[in-house]
Amino acid sequence: MKTRILSLFAAAALLVCLLAGCRGTREPEATPEPEPTVDPHEGMIEVTNGAGGTMWVDEAEALTPFSLDRYSFSVTDGVVTYTRDNGSVIHGVDVSEYQHDIDWEAVAASGVEFALIRVGWRGYGGGTLNPDELYRQNIEGAQAAGLKVGAYFFSQAISIMEAAEEAVYTAELLKDYTLELPVYFDWEKIGVEPARTDDVDPDTVTACCVEFCRLLASEGFDTGVYSYIPDIYTHYRLDDLQGLSFWVGDPGNWPEFYYEHSIWQYAFTGSVPGIDGEVDQDVMYVVTADAQAEFEPQAVDVSRTPEPAGTEAEG
Repeated sequence: MKTRILSLFAAAALLVCLLAGCRGTREPEATPEPEPTVDPHEGMIEVTNGAGGTMWVDEAEALTPFSLDRYSFSVTDGVVTYTRDNGSVIHGVDVSEYQHDIDWEAVAASGVEFALIRVGWRGYGGGTLNPDELYRQNIEGAQAAGLKVGAYFFSQAISIMEAAEEAVYTAELLKDYTLELPVYFDWEKIGVEPARTDDVDPDTVTACCVEFCRLLASEGFDTGVYSYIPDIYTHYRLDDLQGLSFWVGDPGNWPEFYYEHSIWQYAFTGSVPGIDGEVDQDVMYVVTADAQAEFEPQAVDVSRTPEPAGTEAEG
């Protein structure tokens, strides 16, 4: 009996030891993996906001980055120069009836080689269509002086139907002329007082631009879109504008628009012989074939950002 009791004690002790050993060799619970950090700017690019800072916008996959070195541009006494051998610039102006009578021969003699002329506009209040009072005089005078001529229509379209109406109207105004440069769709929010365009969304603005350009292209005109920083980023779905000529307003000493564009409007308050008062000044790029091949995207240098751009009511 005594031997049996001892055996039971021994078995119990062994069981306790075994259980204790199991508890002692138990592996610790795994530490949970941290949640991956989400990049809030994935698929976006940092661009100049036109007011001395930067902003993040969705990257347009259908467009390519600007192929010239933006920091090789400079403006001295109102004249733009570009110092690298992968491109050059041609000087121009854009005008409307606000510049009154222009001596185009004097303009040409000053070195200006092209002009973009407003042919008409839609009112931001009543929405009526109007011709620029001097568009014929300006087209004919500029071409007679040997300048290459393009045109623009100041749009306040709030629907595709209105954009189509503007295109038909523009084509009628230009039916007697052959232009060397595109006709540009210039849609702007007024900003200084209530306007019928205040609540138009980017999808609608983009659709209006595409329709305006489509109809004018069907009439044989080259077409493009004008806007200024930052509105070109915020008022348009840029991927949908692939294939159009871009003319960008961005006053300063170098072009800040991230993507390829044909014309840079570098001054709103310039001075040109033959034009009384202030006038917008522009350059058109001439890019060599190897420019894009050697391009490396440049980070935005906020410290070099130009002064904020202004706007002009009614185009």
